[in-house]
Amino acid sequence: MTTQPGLAAELSTLGVLRVSGADGRDFLQRILSNPVAVDTEHAEFGALCRPNGRTLSNFILYEWQDSLQLLLSLDLLTAVQAELGKYVLASRVRIQPAGLACLGLAGDPHRLPTQPMQVHGELEHVTIRLPGATPWHLLCGQPETLSTIHAQAVQAGLPTGTDAAWALLEISARLARISLASSDKHLPQALELDRLGGLDFNKGCYPGQEVIIRLQHRGTLKRRLCTLRSTQPLQAGTPILLHTGKPAGEVVHAAPHPEGGSLALAVLTATAMAQPLQEGHTLILPSNHGQ
Repeated sequence: MTTQPGLAAELSTLGVLRVSGADGRDFLQRILSNPVAVDTEHAEFGALCRPNGRTLSNFILYEWQDSLQLLLSLDLLTAVQAELGKYVLASRVRIQPAGLACLGLAGDPHRLPTQPMQVHGELEHVTIRLPGATPWHLLCGQPETLSTIHAQAVQAGLPTGTDAAWALLEISARLARISLASSDKHLPQALELDRLGGLDFNKGCYPGQEVIIRLQHRGTLKRRLCTLRSTQPLQAGTPILLHTGKPAGEVVHAAPHPEGGSLALAVLTATAMAQPLQEGHTLILPSNHGQ
């Protein structure tokens, strides 16, 4: 993650889906791409995929208050709930919005937990440490509780941030959050879910697994996640073109840059990565950088 000043941001673009019931864990293990090996102290990245392998939504999965909870883009909450509901059948599972607020805190070295993807649960909220050397945390909990924590963080010196400022941190860390505009378009490997531990290549069948496994063992990834700097405003779903005008790919996640224009994560074809992009767009970081 790019070094930036700390911030405290109340995040209105994130939501939480609660999965409870006696069969909740086994149910998700059969449906999601990740191992579902979470407990009250450890979270995972993961994805819910279509049978064609494309990612309907990615998320962070964690355990809190006797349920498994998916932290994802708020505008996909209803779609994910409906998609999971198709597979419930006779399972003893309940899927519902958790009604929790979300808060992002960056630059607080004393915030628990201290290790990436660790979870610290309390009565009224849960805290997840995100990956990277710079401390940054996602908090989910009762709105009143998070409002108090936000006020305390600002009083302690963290500047108030916005959803856009938080998205800029995600993009700098190459965490491609899928939203409604980028849903159902990309394979999870193109979003680097394998790098993040969000793909289990050894467990039994789940929606999209055949495509995902075939690509892993026999195929070549033709589209990859890249970081783009643009002088123009970008948003999820914006097409990216080559300098010749031919399609190169599409923006997955974007945010305004403090110096103007946008910083974005885009899925581009492998051939496009070796060619100049349209004017005003600069390829900053291939997805395999640092692996």
